[in-house]
Amino acid sequence: MNKNVIVTGANRGIGKAVVEAFIHNGDNVWACCRKKTEDIQKWADSISTEQNWVKIVDFDLCDETAIVNGFKAIVKEHLPIDVLVNVAGIGHLGLFQMTSFTEIRKIYEVNLFATMKMCQLAIRPMSRQKSGLIINISSTAAHEVYVGNSIYGASKAAVSAFTSSLAAELAPLGIRVNAVAPGLTDTDMSAVFEGDNPQLPLERSALGRKLTPSEIADVVVELTSDKLRMINGHVVCVNGGAK
Repeated sequence: MNKNVIVTGANRGIGKAVVEAFIHNGDNVWACCRKKTEDIQKWADSISTEQNWVKIVDFDLCDETAIVNGFKAIVKEHLPIDVLVNVAGIGHLGLFQMTSFTEIRKIYEVNLFATMKMCQLAIRPMSRQKSGLIINISSTAAHEVYVGNSIYGASKAAVSAFTSSLAAELAPLGIRVNAVAPGLTDTDMSAVFEGDNPQLPLERSALGRKLTPSEIADVVVELTSDKLRMINGHVVCVNGGAK
């Protein structure tokens, strides 16, 4: 049976790949992005089929009211919400003492608080239907130690901890919660972590290359399979191995 899936950060990178993977899997997707453009709509139309649709929902994840209104638009369609995938995030590499709190707050607004708000909104319909799955995108940076990672790494560590505890809270309601923690992935954000030395992040990778967004998306979709229904409260590291 087709699943109805909400994906944030759907306009590029991992989020875009996740949308495409779910469509390939025969599912329907509400693709959430900050701003609907002609190009994004053309992309959504191009991957939709007679059986499976992609609908663009636009709202700013830094605006709680906008998040609520965007979610209301989805709920008004009166369709089951089977899966929520929180992909949207802001990358950062820089010294803590040189980073303004305005920038830090923005990173946490998107990486953590928007993820929490989307979860809170999704829990309501999922609990009524007594089923649902939430997948949050964390990062291997959550447990890596290197100069410049204190802000981004901490935001993603919070996502991982939130995921595990939320899974325990929601299990009695029939809702599973997991996270996927990608390593360095070939997206626009990867340039943030490469800094002045693009080879430096790869030196920590046993794989020796960046992951592709589709490799992350494949894991996300696989976690929605009924065959993996006993996987709950886990943070799945997808980095090809570390060294």
